Amino acid sequence: MPPEDKETRLREGSASYIKYWQIGFEFVVSVVLFTLVGYWLDGRLGTVVLFTLVGLALGLAGGTYSAYRGILPGRRSRAARPDSKDSNDPKPTTQKKIVD
Repeated sequence: MPPEDKETRLREGSASYIKYWQIGFEFVVSVVLFTLVGYWLDGRLGTVVLFTLVGLALGLAGGTYSAYRGILPGRRSRAARPDSKDSNDPKPTTQKKIVD
C-alpha cells in the first residue's frame, strides 16, 4: 500500500473522530452549564430544585438538538461550508470608469 493512501485514511479517520468528539463535548457542556445555572438560581431564589430541573431539561434539549444537527448526513455548519458567505463581508461593487 502506498504511503499516501495510508496517510489519507488516517486523516479521514481523525476527522471523523474529531467531529464526534466535538458533538459529545457540546452535549456535555450544554447539560452541565444549564444545570449549574439552574442550581445557582435555586440558591439565589430559595427554591429547592425547580430551576435545577428546568436547567437540566433545557440543557438536555439543547444538547440533543446540537447533536442531532451534527450527526445528520449532509448537514454542516455555515463556517464549514466552502461556499458560505459571511454577512460581514463587503458586497462586491462594480467600478465605473470616469471619462473626462
